[in-house]
Amino acid sequence: MRGRSHTLDALRGLAALAVVMWHWRHFGYDGTVAGHIDVAQFPASHALRFFYEQGGKAVSLFFVISGFVFYWLYARRVASAGIGPQEFALLRFSRLYPLHLATLLFVAALQPLYLSATGSYFIYAYNDAKHFVLNLFFASFWGAQVDESFNGPSWSISIEVLLYAIFFGMVRFVSPGFRGALLGIAAGIAALVLYRPLGHGLCGFFAGGCAQLVHERLQRRWSSAVWAATIVAWCVTVGFSLAPEKVPAPLQVPWMYFVLFPLTVLSAALLGDMQPDAGKRVAWLGDISYASYLIHFPLQLTMALAAAMLGWTVSVSSGTTLVAFFVTLIALSLLSYHRFEMPVQGWIRARYAKITTASGVAS
Repeated sequence: MRGRSHTLDALRGLAALAVVMWHWRHFGYDGTVAGHIDVAQFPASHALRFFYEQGGKAVSLFFVISGFVFYWLYARRVASAGIGPQEFALLRFSRLYPLHLATLLFVAALQPLYLSATGSYFIYAYNDAKHFVLNLFFASFWGAQVDESFNGPSWSISIEVLLYAIFFGMVRFVSPGFRGALLGIAAGIAALVLYRPLGHGLCGFFAGGCAQLVHERLQRRWSSAVWAATIVAWCVTVGFSLAPEKVPAPLQVPWMYFVLFPLTVLSAALLGDMQPDAGKRVAWLGDISYASYLIHFPLQLTMALAAAMLGWTVSVSSGTTLVAFFVTLIALSLLSYHRFEMPVQGWIRARYAKITTASGVAS
């Protein structure tokens, strides 16, 4: 694969927006109480119903995409000691933490104002000192929490951080190939009994890793017939997935993690191989996917607080409000990515390089 895959970038960006669409239901809450959510009242409900009802599953797709990308970019380098634990941790910290901290502080400042104005927090009830500290250290969903807190969607980032550490150990000390990935899936299945969020993350991440290893082998034995067969398999899989009665309830989660999402990511990667410009025009959505994912709840909180202070309500059925929200979110995400995330990331990595050079340690 090239230095980046436009199709995977586009898929990641669309997945982030699917989660945002699913969270449109937040405007139907009474404080932290969901009440009755009727998606038929949402804007363009016939066309967007799938995203209103199923968009939350895109978080699981994120785990699979992450596994694919990390096996592609890091597995061999980590296994051969080409990249050490400190450098790996720095790369992830510099990419994830600045925006995570900024949105955490923003929500921590606004939630007390919303509480004062309405008598209740907005959506997430646990905004105390304990949960702030957990969020501060990326540990908001490691098992010590009561529930989601502050910038609630960041729970999946908390799980991702654990996945990165497990991935590093697995490829360094076990295998960067199928043996390590399958062991990771086995650990995920076991973890489903002990702590489901981590189990889901492990299953998705290492299933994505398996998809990338399959992709490597398909590249070596490339043929249009193989590509066509993969796409047909994906279409059949999607067809079954859109008809829930065809997938028995006990099999729906395994079907999603081990069939539907890995095939989706693999097909996107193969499409990018065959058509290098496919998805190029919307690949920028992948660049801002982290921002749109982390900023959408603070933006919702801002809107809800402004409405409460003015005596208004944010209507879940207003198409104008929905369009204005997404336009604002994308604009803020672009601004965040280009003017905040990338500059701060570059500064952190450059500063680390100077420190390690000065101390005689290779970065």
